[in-house]
Amino acid sequence: MKSFKNALIVLICFTSATLFAANRPLFNQIKEDSPQYHQIRQAILTAKGRVGPKPTKEDPLNEILPGLYIGSLKALPITQKYRISHVLCCRKEFILPKDRRAIFRGMHLSDTPAQSILPYFQIAFPFINSSRTGVLVHCYKGHSRSAAVTIAYLMYKFDVPFRAALNFVQSKRPTCQPNQGFCRQLLSYEAYLKQHPHSYPKMSIPATPKKPAKAKKDKKSKKQTKKNKKKAKKKKKQLVG
Repeated sequence: MKSFKNALIVLICFTSATLFAANRPLFNQIKEDSPQYHQIRQAILTAKGRVGPKPTKEDPLNEILPGLYIGSLKALPITQKYRISHVLCCRKEFILPKDRRAIFRGMHLSDTPAQSILPYFQIAFPFINSSRTGVLVHCYKGHSRSAAVTIAYLMYKFDVPFRAALNFVQSKRPTCQPNQGFCRQLLSYEAYLKQHPHSYPKMSIPATPKKPAKAKKDKKSKKQTKKNKKKAKKKKKQLVG
């Protein structure tokens, strides 16, 4: 009887949590003149950032705002569990899961200080805004590239400075830390937003570098190498015999 009651309590809690998650407004549905918008903006401005040292273990993904997640490559298999409808990949190699149901978009970004990220905001922000039930912004580890794009989105959406957005993201996912080049660009984006609120620069996106073509071996050379291998094997057998 007790086990049945416990199971019933768990079921009720799970159902209420699911209904709450389904009814809560997503980050991209919150309007500027709403109380939720001002609450989130105030939370970002007063965030204290990472508390204590970086954790040695981390989750595959963390929710930054209702429906907005930052994660690593390990988060891709569990997107359905979190009702994620859109996935933004911020890495060179764009991996698509076989059983994917979400809408995927890739941006060719490397985690180097020389990598330009400002031109990619015109791709990232409309895609993030188009999510229906949730969006995952991910890179390889979910530390630098995905964090930089998410921080920039918070600056754009909620009109907050770079340092406040960084502290807020680190309070949700402590391992987030954009590289120095990304930080410099986000500071310049902060200055841009002062002149152009709720906008992003429309710049030409660097062309994706093509992989060098593999040199094709001639059929004759392949046949010759096979013959040479066979001759070498025969010589070995003769020496052994």
